[in-house]
Amino acid sequence: MAKKKKSTYNKKPVQQIKKEPKKGLLEEQKQPSKNEILFFRIGMIVISAVVIGLVVLFLINHFTSDEEESYEDHLHIAHTSLSAMVQDNGDNTYGDFTYFNGVDSYEDLRSLINNNDIIYFYFYYSSNVNEDIEEAINNQSAVGGIPTQTLLDDNEDEAFAAFLFIDLDSALNGELMSDTELSMLELDADADEMLVTFDIYNPDGEFFSMEDDADDMIDIINQIG
Repeated sequence: MAKKKKSTYNKKPVQQIKKEPKKGLLEEQKQPSKNEILFFRIGMIVISAVVIGLVVLFLINHFTSDEEESYEDHLHIAHTSLSAMVQDNGDNTYGDFTYFNGVDSYEDLRSLINNNDIIYFYFYYSSNVNEDIEEAINNQSAVGGIPTQTLLDDNEDEAFAAFLFIDLDSALNGELMSDTELSMLELDADADEMLVTFDIYNPDGEFFSMEDDADDMIDIINQIG
C-alpha cells in the first residue's frame, strides 16, 4: 500500500515586536539630578525669604503707622522763614517781621512774635531725637509754656512762649547749615541739636546765644513759661 506523502507548509518566521515605552512614563520614572534638587531648594529658600521679609515689613508698618512723630504737633518753621526772622537790618537790629504780614498760614507765628520779646529756635534732627530734651519740651507743653498747634487752636487768647522748631532732616532746610547769612546764630554743623535764644531788644546788643549741650538746653527749657 503506498504511503501518503506528508505535505509540508512553509512557516513564516515569527517577528518579535518590541514595545516602545511611552515617553511620558520615562520622564516620570527619571530621578532628578543633584543639581536640580539644589536649584529647587535654593529657589524655595529665596521665595521663603522674600515672603518673610514682606510679612516683617507689613508688621512694622502696621505697628508704627499710628505712632505720632516727635514734635509733630509743635510749631515748625523752615529755612526761608528763619532767614526773615533773624536777618541783619544793618542798624544794629535783627528781624524782618513784616515778612509774615497778611499771610493766613503765619497767623499763629505772627501772634507769638508780637507777644514775646524772646524767640527760641530749637534745631534738631527728626531721625535722632534726644529723649531727655523731648521730655522737657513735652512737660512745658503740658503746663502751657511751649505751645503745640492744638494748644494754639484751643486757647487763642492765652500767651505762650515763642518756641519754634527747625527740623534739619527736612528737605526745606537742606542748605540752612551752609547759609552764611545765618552766621550770627553760630550754628554748629556737628551738633545733634541746638537751642538758639533770640533776645530781640537786648540792651547790650547780645541778641543771639546758642547752646548745644543737652543739659544746658534742658535748663533753659525748664525756665520757660
